Amino acid sequence: MKLTSMTVRWLGLALLGWLAMSSASGWAADAKPVKLRVQLVWGTNEDKPPGKDMPELDVAIRDKVARHLRWKNYFVVKAEDAASTPKVTRLTLSAQCAVELHEEAGQVVARIFSLKPGAEPKLVCTKTMALADLLAGKTLAFGGDSKDNWDDAWLLVIRLAP
Repeated sequence: MKLTSMTVRWLGLALLGWLAMSSASGWAADAKPVKLRVQLVWGTNEDKPPGKDMPELDVAIRDKVARHLRWKNYFVVKAEDAASTPKVTRLTLSAQCAVELHEEAGQVVARIFSLKPGAEPKLVCTKTMALADLLAGKTLAFGGDSKDNWDDAWLLVIRLAP
């Protein structure tokens, strides 16, 4: 079989592509996990309740969130750090809320669960964001209405840990 110069070029390009893909997957396997900060946030127009140890949401994050939402105060109910790894990490942020995090194909996957005593956790929603976007300083935030107070909301904020 005679190889033409065009065939040799295509074989060379295919080999280079295969090497690039195998190297990239090798680098991903060797990459260190990225540390993420997960915050359960209470959005409200009320003042912080007395006796509650809830810091205000970081100013930079609050400004990003406030551009899209209507509440004037945002308090951190609980914050935890977790590593982005393929292994699922479960964080219980309150008696009513848990989140599972894992990394899959360059994406951080967050699954939010509603918790009720004596019942199985109920999946509320799943959100994803490219790990590269988080590394670039972007924030993954989502939430919903509070069932306890009509005018309040809860938010889940995921970003790089400081």
